[in-house]
Order: sequence, then structure tokens, then C-alpha cells
Amino acid sequence: MALFFPDRMHALMHPFIAESTNPQLTEVQQRVMTAVQQLRTPGTVASLGDLRQHLLEFHRTSDQRNAFMPDNVFGYVFYFVQEFLRLFQVPPLVGRREGDTVQVSTRLPHAHRRNLKLFIVEVEYCQKETLQHCLEKNYSGWSFKPDSLRYLIIELISHDAEPQLALEWQGKKWQLQSMIVFDCSHFVAYMRRGDAWFLHDDNRALQQIPITEYEFGDYYQRGMCHFQYGVKNTFFFYVPSD
Repeated sequence: MALFFPDRMHALMHPFIAESTNPQLTEVQQRVMTAVQQLRTPGTVASLGDLRQHLLEFHRTSDQRNAFMPDNVFGYVFYFVQEFLRLFQVPPLVGRREGDTVQVSTRLPHAHRRNLKLFIVEVEYCQKETLQHCLEKNYSGWSFKPDSLRYLIIELISHDAEPQLALEWQGKKWQLQSMIVFDCSHFVAYMRRGDAWFLHDDNRALQQIPITEYEFGDYYQRGMCHFQYGVKNTFFFYVPSD
């Protein structure tokens, strides 16, 4: 949902799916294309329920198997997105950490490793600061190849950060397109199209409730569950704005 509903994310990601020439991917490719078309048709409920099962049946590595398992809640979004992008050969960000820069995040790779490929950029230890400031703090001393900065997916793995519709990082201006939020062992997506924002919840989809418009800054609640973005386990999806 977060990768294909926003127009600019769709324009970026869809060609990698549509132009895949791997014959082993044909069935999965067709199912993804159908789901994306349904997703982007107003008033239609996308049939995503069996997509994970078909991805699981196709898996070729243990990482893919673990990522596509329907009941894998822990780390589900990170590994699902990473292995999905890898499966369709979407290029990752390519960066390196220079010298002996102090390592802020305990989950960032160590300094002696070079030319690392990252599908998702993880940040932590944010002190209720802007997402941009926390991102810069976590990746101080890092440089990324400019031609690899096609998209930016950020996972907030601890503490809170202020969500930003636009930010600057690595010499580029970025525009927020979608977010995935976790609570009560469940994920929902907030997605942008034009200047409007929309909410997708799998539970609502199962009830045949189409994607509905939602005001940015408001948080979806269901019972005791609060799907607030800017807290731990929020994923932010950005594209270059220039």
C-alpha cells in the first residue's frame, strides 16, 4: 500500500514490477500488478489477502521465507519491504561510513564495513526532535552515492521524532508520501495522493471498506489501539522533491 498508492511512489516503484523479465516471477508479478491496479482504483478494495502466501510459495532464500510468512509480526514491515524490493531488483541506497565517527545507533553497521546497501534507513535515540535532525545525528559521517538516492524509507526504531512533510538529507530535498504505523500487533498505512491523505487498515478492507480520506495530523484509533505516527515502529516513505 505505502509503496504504490501515492502517485510519486507508484511512478518510482511500478516500473520495477512491470518490467521484470524473470520468468520465475511471472505469477507473483501478475498478482502484484492486479493488486496495485485495484488499490489505485477509487472505491475498490484491493485483494491483498493471498499476496503474502504467493510470495511465500515463491521464496528462494530463508530471509524471503521469514519476511513473507503471514504470521511474522516481529520485524514484519522491515523485512517484508526489504525482501520485496530485493525480489524485484529495486536498487538500494549505497553508502559508507567514513573514519571513526561516533556511532549513535547500536543497529547501524560498524565503521570498518564499506559500500553498504540499505533498503531501509533505521534511526533511534531521537529526543523528541525533528525526524531530519535525528536522521542527521544517526548518520553523521555517512555519505551515500547520489545516484542511489531514488527513495528514502526510514524506520523509527526507538523513541519519538516529529514527523515532517518535507526534509533535507544528503544534499536532497525529500517529500513524505506515506507512513506505516504499528500498535496492538497490527499495522495501518497513511498515504498521500496530491495534497490529500488517506488511511488503509487491513481490518477495514476485510469489511469491504474502501480506502478513506484522512486529515494529516489526525491519528486513527480503534478501541484501545492508537496508530500515532512519529513514535517507535513508524516507517516513513519519502521521494525526492526536486
